[in-house]
Amino acid sequence: MNELAELRQKLLSPRTRYRQEAKVVEAVQEIMRNRGVEGLDRHEIKEKTEDKFHQDGPGRPNENTRYVKETTTRFDLAYRINTEQLVRGSVW
Repeated sequence: MNELAELRQKLLSPRTRYRQEAKVVEAVQEIMRNRGVEGLDRHEIKEKTEDKFHQDGPGRPNENTRYVKETTTRFDLAYRINTEQLVRGSVW
């Protein structure tokens, strides 16, 4: 599960390359497939939007300054191991 923790750190990084939810899901599935533990975890991908405002043009701000709103989407990963499924799989 160390890989999932590393992926979560990448998602929380300000310079992350994961900007689409489909890519995050694909990365999680690839980690699980490589480990051979598909279906043994429960993960939730949370989407957050962040708004940033910056000046429309150069110069010092005054009462006539226009601001542009820039919205970015970020993701966070919450996961836990499905121990019930793990125990059921190890008995057989």
